[in-house]
Amino acid sequence: MQKCPYYHLNYTSMDHRIVKTFAEKLGNLSISDYHGLRSPGLTCFLNSVLQVLFMTENFREAVESNCSTTLDQHLGELFCNLERNVAETHSITKHLGIKDVYEQRDAAEYFEKILCQTNENASKVFKGELMHKTSCRKCRQTNDSRSLFWLLPLSMDASSRKSYNLDLLGCRIGSGSSTR
Repeated sequence: MQKCPYYHLNYTSMDHRIVKTFAEKLGNLSISDYHGLRSPGLTCFLNSVLQVLFMTENFREAVESNCSTTLDQHLGELFCNLERNVAETHSITKHLGIKDVYEQRDAAEYFEKILCQTNENASKVFKGELMHKTSCRKCRQTNDSRSLFWLLPLSMDASSRKSYNLDLLGCRIGSGSSTR
């Protein structure tokens, strides 16, 4: 068996010059003002949602300025902690009724669940309006309906090699010759 050529290096007596240089380089690195969430199990689905909410400035400000619900209070506390340290999510996990933290869940489901329980100013940051317009080609009569949403599922044909583009501002999607 061939021995490793570096086997005889003494790792306990490091060159102090190298350590000092390394420490100086670390000291000069810019450190992010943002911190992470400690995951109590397999709650990365929730942590992802909470990080998105925290990084959305309008949402964060709306929660911090109007703690009218219990969840707003928990989120406000979490956001305050995230500005200073790695934060814990126990109070939010408990409030959302997550008992088994080792069970994976759907992030979109918890995103919607959180928005349903926050104050109106906070949740409206993510609210969209879907307008469905149906027109008769013969008599030109139209029927309009509007609905609000937080999640907008889009089905696309995965087998097709078509390229899709979605314009989120003033989007109009139609069929036949009446598109955009």
